[in-house]
Amino acid sequence: MSEKKFYWIKVKTTFLTSETVDFLMSQKDGANYVVLYQILCLLTANTNGELGRTIGEVLIPYDEAKITRECKWFSIDTVRIALNLYEKLGLVYQQENGLLRIANFSNIVGSETKWANYKRLQRGVGNSLENVQQDIRYKSIDIRDKSIEEKKEERKKEEPSPSSTSSKEAEEDLDFIAKLGVKS
Repeated sequence: MSEKKFYWIKVKTTFLTSETVDFLMSQKDGANYVVLYQILCLLTANTNGELGRTIGEVLIPYDEAKITRECKWFSIDTVRIALNLYEKLGLVYQQENGLLRIANFSNIVGSETKWANYKRLQRGVGNSLENVQQDIRYKSIDIRDKSIEEKKEERKKEEPSPSSTSSKEAEEDLDFIAKLGVKS
């Protein structure tokens, strides 16, 4: 049984203000080019940035038609223009085997297994799940303890104090003795 692997795109806070994205956005359909680039990064997460697939021993590069089918929202003309711009801007390049590859792929896409994520959280990197669960437990205990203390306070207010109880009992005993006619 193979373990699930999770991928993500790492986007720097300067991504949208970079010169490359600024240039793409200045083009007609520029926003589509930026989104298409991000989709290509996601599509290639399992292939280490290569725009292609292997069937048996045959290496099949993604062509414009395949990318258009995979990225359902874009026309073939948009894909063709975008790929041409990406190559000129250095976002993608063609390898010796004929496949297009996302440049700087290892700096853009990251991955980890579920187990690796669990261990990272367990080691305390960031705000770990274990710490969050522990915080929740402590808050639950605090709430429970406050509730117990509040109930004790209410009972104290409702119950007479021990000293007043003993003096009342003493008065009742004296009244009872007086009724019996016993002299003390």
